[in-house]
Amino acid sequence: MADEVKRDLSAFLLDRALPVHNKRFAASKRFVDENGEPIPWEIRPLSSSEDIEIKRGLWNKTDTRNSMDISLEIAAKCTVFPDLRSTELQRSYNVTGEIELLKALLCLPGELYEYLTQVQSYLGYDVEPEARVEEAKN
Repeated sequence: MADEVKRDLSAFLLDRALPVHNKRFAASKRFVDENGEPIPWEIRPLSSSEDIEIKRGLWNKTDTRNSMDISLEIAAKCTVFPDLRSTELQRSYNVTGEIELLKALLCLPGELYEYLTQVQSYLGYDVEPEARVEEAKN
């Protein structure tokens, strides 16, 4: 029994864990560079603590869990580029707040849905474990 408990934990040491890098992808074909190529957006990983904090905060505000509100809050928090906190961008779209800017930028329902799906997948929701390992390696 003692032999079963004594296992090699070295694979779980921080320096052995595969890093999680920011991800870049074109969230919309409507924002293009000078060559007409879609400009990639950048998202970062949330920690489990940040994820829990967002969900708790929304739960406490409404006493219900609205999955769309949670998805939007998480996506806004993950977005590195474009900077959704930019007052210049918010003024340009005549909105206030990161979530409202995200919805204004991705004004086509399919764009917003695809973006939320990309974020959720990147964070490990609804993805097979093998796919996560392969994505982490790349």
